[in-house]
Amino acid sequence: MASIKTMNDHSPTAADRLIQETLIKMRKIVPKGCDVVFFDYAVFRNVGDLLITKGIEAFFEINGNRVLDCFCMQNHEAALGRTFPADAVFVFQGGGNFGDLFPVHTQIRIKILLAHPDQRAVILPQTLYYQDKANLAADAQALSTLENLTICMRDRISFEVAKTWFSNDLYLLPDTAHFLQDSFGIADPGNSTLNFLRVDQGSYSVTGLDALPDDRSSLVDWPNFLTPFEVAGIRRFQQIHMLDSRYGHTRLPYVLWKPFRNKLLNRASKLFLNSGEIVTNRLHGLIFSIICRRQTTIIETGYGKVSAYYDTWLEEFDTVALKDTDAHHKAMVVMKK
Repeated sequence: MASIKTMNDHSPTAADRLIQETLIKMRKIVPKGCDVVFFDYAVFRNVGDLLITKGIEAFFEINGNRVLDCFCMQNHEAALGRTFPADAVFVFQGGGNFGDLFPVHTQIRIKILLAHPDQRAVILPQTLYYQDKANLAADAQALSTLENLTICMRDRISFEVAKTWFSNDLYLLPDTAHFLQDSFGIADPGNSTLNFLRVDQGSYSVTGLDALPDDRSSLVDWPNFLTPFEVAGIRRFQQIHMLDSRYGHTRLPYVLWKPFRNKLLNRASKLFLNSGEIVTNRLHGLIFSIICRRQTTIIETGYGKVSAYYDTWLEEFDTVALKDTDAHHKAMVVMKK
């Protein structure tokens, strides 16, 4: 991992300290050198989820974990009837899909965990968000029977909600994408400002904090970053993974997917490395900026995910600033409801 090496070359920053503290904590739930089975790796168009996957792979490498097998959303059913070594740890990708906004991911995790109730398992750092408390209660009840499950939350508000509803072991940890610190290089920044802002109106209407500007030509977001060729490629890899589940699971789809995914991430990194400052309301726009050591201004227009993350981990980062503290505080009110 590049971040560990670069710490010998400069005084440790807040970003460096966060990685070291996270590594110590994560080794308590994913022991150094243990065998793992990796679930829910991203084969999506959201490049932020791809960044999380690569960060988890970086952690496995640092931690000396051998990955026995891996499954994504499209081929997860192949894991349901399989038997795995009793001492292997199930590791589920973190992200922002624990809740009922993206219920398919939560239900897949529950299905796999209930199919292997005795397996030691870890759900890596998630943002918890439910619109309907009945759904939250149902999911908490389903997971309550799993004595060997650890659930990680990536912001303090999610953690406090989880403590109220879930009886499983809980950890508060930052996003695993931080393990990619400096891995894309630390080139001298350009003079331009990158406006990396969501272009979907829905994200602005959750809290009603702002409106999408009429002129969106200067905005960059994951949907308009990807080329038609890349979108078609992702769709094809999703189909390959579905066929893998149907006709006999192997690790070949994962092996083939990784180089394609890494090319997307390398191209995305150039957006941040070539900019002197980034303005963003996407969490992984923010984290991408941090791992590229760029000055970043964050604004909140969604359901509080970015603000909650900032409050939990980034207040001491001198490279990160809030653009609108009023919007930030309003988002925190929404997040706590």
